[in-house]
Formats: sequence, structure tokens, C-alpha cells
Amino acid sequence: KQEKFGDITVLLPNYFKDMRSKNIHISRTPTKEKALEIVAQIGISVFNESIFSVLLFDIHFSFNLLFV
Repeated sequence: KQEKFGDITVLLPNYFKDMRSKNIHISRTPTKEKALEIVAQIGISVFNESIFSVLLFDIHFSFNLLFV
């Protein structure tokens, strides 16, 4: 199960990078929809607001380090 969560920690940031490279505005609702799409594809059955918030924080923090 932990391996599957590892997948989303790679796939969701890749989605962010792709959207940013196309200059597409990224907001919480479409991002959450994409996250739900990813978790369904990789078979994660437990995905809640808490997990999503942690992922967003991690992604936001990572992007801030990359673009300083």
C-alpha cells in the first residue's frame, strides 16, 4: 500500500509540472479531481482531505525550493 502512495507523490507533482509548463492556472478543485483520478487508477481506496492537504503542502514546498 505504501508503494501506491509513493506513486501519487510522483504522479501529482508531474501533473503540476505539466500544467505549469503550459502556463495553465492550477487551483485546488481541479487538482483534487486529478488526484482522485490518479488514486482510482493506481488502486488506492483510502484517500481523504487530510492526505490531499499533505500532498499539496509537499508539492507547494518542493516547487518553492525549485523556483527560488
